[in-house]
Amino acid sequence: MGVHMIFWLGLFAGLIIGWVIEWVIDWRFWRSEQNEGIDEASRLRRELESARLEISKLSSQLTIPPVSEGTSADYLQEIAGIGQVFARRLNDAGIYTFAQVSESSVERLREIIQPQEWQSVEFASWITQARALAQKSQKGS
Repeated sequence: MGVHMIFWLGLFAGLIIGWVIEWVIDWRFWRSEQNEGIDEASRLRRELESARLEISKLSSQLTIPPVSEGTSADYLQEIAGIGQVFARRLNDAGIYTFAQVSESSVERLREIIQPQEWQSVEFASWITQARALAQKSQKGS
């Protein structure tokens, strides 16, 4: 057996032994931490799903206050730019329907909503959308 053959055999054996040691270290230390991470992710997914179910349950329990006898409020969040907070502010000011929003002025809406300087609120767009939704709901009645 030549010197070159022994060199290549030693190199090959060293690579195999190094690979086995790396594999043992990987399974012994790193994989156990990875499995703990997977368990944590599974726990968080279950917690998120539970929270989503509770949100859905609570949302279904919300009632829309009546505007007047025989008339119910519209879901103002259908207007782009109105979320739960802005809808609540409008309701607190006595605005419950698309028709009421469409009849409001930009100044009145700004007074009710009181947006922060960093908030870009397009009240004219709200009025236009509310007018279209009010007409749509009247046709559907």
